[in-house]
Amino acid sequence: MTCRRNATGEFVCVAPAGSSSFTVPATALANVPATRANLLRSKGVVYVGALPLSSPAAFTATGLDTGAIYAGAFIGKRWIFQ
Repeated sequence: MTCRRNATGEFVCVAPAGSSSFTVPATALANVPATRANLLRSKGVVYVGALPLSSPAAFTATGLDTGAIYAGAFIGKRWIFQ
């Protein structure tokens, strides 16, 4: 995200549990804005984690047809995109 221009690019990659690596397709990376020269004006972060999709907790709320809560664990690292 470039803070001054408010431009954002995002992608999600999914790999099977137990995978030791995965490749982000070039088409996904092509849509992420380059990090600005002044790092204080950009926020590039890569997150990796686990999001088990089995047994979500169901909930209800006005205006929703279905609600589900998934518990996951993620870790992020600042990254410079070129």
